[in-house]
Amino acid sequence: MITFNAVTKIFSPGTPYALSVLQGVDLHVEKGTSCVILGHSGVGKSVLLKVLLGLISLTSGDIIVGGLSVRDRTHRNAYRHHFGMLFQGGALFDSMTILGNIVFSLVERGISRPKATEIAHEKLAAVKLEERVCSLFPSELSGGMQKRAALARAIALEPKILLFDEPTTGLDPVTGANITYLLRDTIRTLGATAITITHDLAATRVLADRVCLLDAKKIAWQGTRQELDVTDNPLIVSFLKAARGELDS
Repeated sequence: MITFNAVTKIFSPGTPYALSVLQGVDLHVEKGTSCVILGHSGVGKSVLLKVLLGLISLTSGDIIVGGLSVRDRTHRNAYRHHFGMLFQGGALFDSMTILGNIVFSLVERGISRPKATEIAHEKLAAVKLEERVCSLFPSELSGGMQKRAALARAIALEPKILLFDEPTTGLDPVTGANITYLLRDTIRTLGATAITITHDLAATRVLADRVCLLDAKKIAWQGTRQELDVTDNPLIVSFLKAARGELDS
């Protein structure tokens, strides 16, 4: 479903300010599986999602999704229609109501306003938001409710691929757990392929079929969720210790 072939991203190449973020990333995500990408802050996890979406151009390499290349500008819309994205901050429009946020995104995709409104109500109910939320603005919602509203927007057209960027960041443990299980249930309901980037080990164990570690600009390790806890790979062991706060004195 998704294949990264030697993906490299260098910002400002050929200048004294060149910054290499990704260098020869190879990764294959099978259709219908949920892949979680771990990595320390600043290693390029969010950049990886942005090049996948085509929001940032590649320096070299390619990404193939459903037989289409991210480099193929002729079929750019068809390529992007595969995806539903839940951004770290939700990325809701502050000036629009929650209902308006979802309706707007659907109308932009050519759906009539009455049909878009019907879909919006359906998806808000699917993420367990009450009807009263429809007329509220993002600033009037808690962090967890904003995540749910943003998820409703992401799944409005029932995309084949769901991308989650640090979905539990900024949430308390209980709310974060609730959002994690909601994401898991959403993936299963849609039968979607999913990629999640996170620091949250608890979320990883709930969401992941496969786990990858991005380190030194490449996928340094990958395995199943079960293998995550038994591998003796030093990079994974070090990451897990840091994530649990078990730093060496």
